[in-house]
Amino acid sequence: PSVLIGIPCAMTWNVLRHQRDGTLHDKDVVKHWAFVHGAFENKYKWWELVLEFRRFAIAVILTMFAEPMMQGAAAIVVLCGLLAAHVFTRPYIAESIDVLDFVCL
Repeated sequence: PSVLIGIPCAMTWNVLRHQRDGTLHDKDVVKHWAFVHGAFENKYKWWELVLEFRRFAIAVILTMFAEPMMQGAAAIVVLCGLLAAHVFTRPYIAESIDVLDFVCL
């Protein structure tokens, strides 16, 4: 539970706190948190939260539905929505990573 809820909540708090304080793009903050949101364009620093949501949604789907057909259908719905969001935003700095994430979805 702490991995599925605690880490995304902590990351959300961190990004929102730095954004509120106007320090999200400061050199020290970027250096310290680059492993979380260093690959994303400045306006999409929060995209890691979407990736955490994707992991969380798949975990919930696998535990909520016992029938494989329902698991597959629910996963397709979630992943199609996330695929559309990814295509619309293209959040990564490197175009190659955008393409790779698109192909993997």
